Amino acid sequence: MKKKIVIFLAIFTLFGSLLRSSYIYAEGKEPENTQGEIKAEEKEVTQEAQEDTQKDAKEKSEALSMNANDVIPFANDGYWEGWDIRASSKDMWSVDDSTGTLMVNKGGDITIAGTGNMVTNTIRVDTNDTVYLRINSVEMEGDKIPIDIQSGLVYLELIGNNTLQPWSPEIPGITVSPNAELCIMGDGKLQGGKIGSQDNMDCGFIMINSGSISVQSVLSGAAIGGGKNSSVDGIVINGGTIEAISNGNGAAIGAGEDGKIKEISIHGGDIKAKSNDGAAIGGGKATAIGNVRIDKITITGGNVKAYSQGFKSAGIGGGENATVENVTITGGTISIFSMGAAVGQAVDIGGGYGLKDQMGDFWLSGGSLYSMNKMFSNAPLNNDIDRIPVFCLELPNQAGTKNIKVDKKDYNITSNHEGYRDIAASDSFYLYLPGGKNHIITVTDAQNNVTHHEAVWDNKKLVFTLSDDRIAGDFLVEGGTKGVDWDLGEDYLVVLNSGDYSVSMLVDKTDHFIRIFDGVEINLTINDLNIEHSTRDAPGILIENNTKLILNLVGTNRFINNNSNRNDAGIIVRSSSSLVISGDGTLICNANSGAGIGGGNGEENGSIVINSGTINATSVSGAGIGGGSGAAGTDITINGGNVTASSSSGSGIGGGSSSYGQNIEIKGGTVTAKSTSGDGIGSGASSSQSSSNIYIGGGSVKASGGNKDISIVPKNSASGNQEVALYEMKNQSSVNTIKIDNISYKVAGYHDASDKSYYLYMTKEDHTIVCGSNTYTVGWDATNKVFKLKPPKPVATTIEMTANSITLMTPLHTETYGAAQFSLDGKTWQTSKTFSNLKAATTYKFYVKYGGNADYTESEVASGSAITHAASYTITIPSTMTAGGTSQNIAVNTAQSFVLGYGGQVNVKVTSGMTSAGIMTLTRTSGTSKPTISSQFKVNNANFTNTNNNVATFKTKTDTAVPISFAKPTHTSGVVPAGVYSGTVVFTMTYTQ
Repeated sequence: MKKKIVIFLAIFTLFGSLLRSSYIYAEGKEPENTQGEIKAEEKEVTQEAQEDTQKDAKEKSEALSMNANDVIPFANDGYWEGWDIRASSKDMWSVDDSTGTLMVNKGGDITIAGTGNMVTNTIRVDTNDTVYLRINSVEMEGDKIPIDIQSGLVYLELIGNNTLQPWSPEIPGITVSPNAELCIMGDGKLQGGKIGSQDNMDCGFIMINSGSISVQSVLSGAAIGGGKNSSVDGIVINGGTIEAISNGNGAAIGAGEDGKIKEISIHGGDIKAKSNDGAAIGGGKATAIGNVRIDKITITGGNVKAYSQGFKSAGIGGGENATVENVTITGGTISIFSMGAAVGQAVDIGGGYGLKDQMGDFWLSGGSLYSMNKMFSNAPLNNDIDRIPVFCLELPNQAGTKNIKVDKKDYNITSNHEGYRDIAASDSFYLYLPGGKNHIITVTDAQNNVTHHEAVWDNKKLVFTLSDDRIAGDFLVEGGTKGVDWDLGEDYLVVLNSGDYSVSMLVDKTDHFIRIFDGVEINLTINDLNIEHSTRDAPGILIENNTKLILNLVGTNRFINNNSNRNDAGIIVRSSSSLVISGDGTLICNANSGAGIGGGNGEENGSIVINSGTINATSVSGAGIGGGSGAAGTDITINGGNVTASSSSGSGIGGGSSSYGQNIEIKGGTVTAKSTSGDGIGSGASSSQSSSNIYIGGGSVKASGGNKDISIVPKNSASGNQEVALYEMKNQSSVNTIKIDNISYKVAGYHDASDKSYYLYMTKEDHTIVCGSNTYTVGWDATNKVFKLKPPKPVATTIEMTANSITLMTPLHTETYGAAQFSLDGKTWQTSKTFSNLKAATTYKFYVKYGGNADYTESEVASGSAITHAASYTITIPSTMTAGGTSQNIAVNTAQSFVLGYGGQVNVKVTSGMTSAGIMTLTRTSGTSKPTISSQFKVNNANFTNTNNNVATFKTKTDTAVPISFAKPTHTSGVVPAGVYSGTVVFTMTYTQ
């Protein structure tokens, strides 16, 4: 028991929160949702949000009732004054015998069952909690309020027949104080006094979800709503069978005399509202203009009869001297009669006498509004955005109609107009439609049969008339004359004569199709057709023999055959006929053994030309575009558009399974052709005959097949007859034109969102391609038999030179175009940018190119020239020496630069000052006599006897120094005369390489 109670209270908390944040409404209705506290001003939301709220509320309401019924037995049972009382807790209720009052002071569940006796007790609820109050066959009367709700949220469930009838007409059967909220539900009945507040007391929020309720007010208050001088938070009716009668100055449903109400919302139920000097639904009489205010009345569903018997009050709106700020009707069956409107003192919807020509906004976009006097304070408009005036069209003979749609929008009409008092019954529906254009009305009867009518607008008379002149089954036809140029066959639209036609849908989906008769030429525009066959075999369009169809696509058009044994194509093109497809729309065709577009099972297709549009044609054993299963696909030309053609065992474009393709030419467009086991373009799987005459001279063509991508090597055209090969241009922007050698290739953007490549078929030579802002040059790699991009010509320049080397600059973007290669003769190439072992002071020509990679070929060769530096060296030679003394060195000065060219050397020779045998003559420098003596020149401590030889040779900076010396002098007499002697020897350095 404890566990059940916890679950029950948790659910109640959830339901109570729901009531305060969103209006709950009955099954099958479409209310206007509100946000915020229940007392806050409501804001309009979308129809989708309303439907979501309706579903949630209905589910939670059902869950509430189910869980509440589980809480049995209760924790405390009792009997009092002839009532059987059961409650969820013992301290939830108490009684005051002196006043005859049963007091509910705590939240929970309480059931009060009558025993067949009329009692004069009072049930008073005064708690801040949520109370679930069931009354079962309770009969109450007397001079007190039968049910007095002072505070809290009360769910009142009706079980059996209940009567709440005070003796005084001023006393309500149920009062709802300003701090209280009431929601009535259940399968039982309630009759008696008014529901709401007494005079001069404000009224809390009232909601009715279900139950049979019959209440009335006699004096100044509303039957459901406020008393005189009262303000009402709001009234929401989601369901139930309700009759509310006001015989005084208050509204039947709404405000009392001189009262105010924020909103009345009706979303479902069978409602009869009868008033006298107040409106049937809306406000009561105002003793002075301005005393009554009705902010908003909204009707989205239900069968509503609003009857005002007084001469000065509206049916919906205000009583005498009162009007309404806003009336919104989006659904329901509404019947209105105002006696005041009949005598010219009030209107059916709007203000009462004194303000009959005044009201706020009147939005009317659904339902059937049967206004017997057809009098409104304001001309209704369709909504607050478009603000288009609406005009009434009577749709007769609608007894038993299940649903009405206008331009595919549900008008939320679920029942016919019933009679009530002076309101006559009618089997017509009264639809208010925006003027200025025609509308399509779709009627579904009780047997789910669907018929269509066109409401034709007369701009001069400002009226709608019904016509079927453009209707063929589920299609709307423009062009030609029905019964002459076109007509409705058993389940298809047949076009009989040549001409221009346009066909659109009257329903979301149909299994009807279009048949183009033999021997005609038709220009046909199709707009958002959705043809789907699940129980029979039929195409979307059948083009009979010797017929030409130019098909213009608008919107998205689907021809789907879901029949597992289907043989027809999505569009059948008989072999003697032709089809040309153009337009900016989309065409989706799905078939099994017939082609997506082309021949049926075992049938070749006629001529097919696609100029534009987005085409997706799919088959299982037929071609995507071409022949049916077992049949050839011929005479197919694609000039543009984004075309996807696919098959399992047929070709994507060409022959069906076990057959071939021929005379297939693609000149433009973005074309994707694929097959699981056949060829992308050409033959289907297991074809015994080869395909022929496949030409690709433009567009981007992505072909893939389980057998071959393309059956044969394609050529550029029948006249050019040159083989073409594929080049995939990757990572490109979406474009509609690609230029190849200044010739435009028409494409239609990407093949799909994940593939940013274009697939170009070109002759096997160099080409220049412009795609968007990018320009590329491609070359044919004959070795690998592929196209590659050609890099730009690199820049050839040096960055460093020495006497024996040249270093070149590496060109930019080698990561893109491939590694750079360098050469000095244009024949032998290296990847190193430095050339060594060069001669000094020599002019060299050099060459540079990009080596290419998987995407790029080798580049054009760039060239330049450079001169190596002269040899650089310093040799140290002794300047003075002593004959017979120690040797000194001829050596490389390692502190200075020493760079020689390739094969270069520095030579040191004696060029004067000694004999050829290396004898140097010295002459005495003192005295008057000048005798001479001789000294032998030595190199490396050996006599140097041939001055033609080099004294020293140096090739590197580290070569060994060469010691030189002069031997002790001699004189011819054998004795060297005393004195100082000197002589000069000249050493000369030369460079050779």
